Amino acid sequence: MATPVKKTNKVYGIQVTFDPKHIGPLLNALDLYSRVLMGQLDEVGQVLWSRGGHDDEVKAHFNAIKTRLFPELQGSPNAHLSISNKDVGESGHIAYEILQVIRQADAYARMPEGPRVHGGTVVFDDPLKLSEEPYPRVRALGLLELLADAAQDDPVPGKKKPKKGKKGGKAS
Repeated sequence: MATPVKKTNKVYGIQVTFDPKHIGPLLNALDLYSRVLMGQLDEVGQVLWSRGGHDDEVKAHFNAIKTRLFPELQGSPNAHLSISNKDVGESGHIAYEILQVIRQADAYARMPEGPRVHGGTVVFDDPLKLSEEPYPRVRALGLLELLADAAQDDPVPGKKKPKKGKKGGKAS
């Protein structure tokens, strides 16, 4: 009697297509995440500037949290860990690598002449390797490729469809 073969659908990667307006918020989120793990909690206040994140009371709260979570920084409001510090952790390092790879790809997509014409800004720099994980692979899409990708109705193809009679609930 043959032993049944167990089916696996192991995922080895996910390909995502971002529209140009998605890039800025994505880079900002990756940057904020890695900065928070470095102890730059005041960056959260900068993001929330329009909601009062810049006032002295809010800054004092962020500094108190920073002092508690990052005692090695000795309560200094301007001190933070280096991005390469092991205490930033693997997820912070990977987030920073993703940020750098996407930032560089976006820069060359928008300014194909590169630093030779546009100056040696950080957006053209090669990513700093911090983790053991491989860099994500990124490529810019031309208009026809982008339109073909956008023609797919479902933003998450291959997801399981709900069974008849079952309704998905919304969070309240």
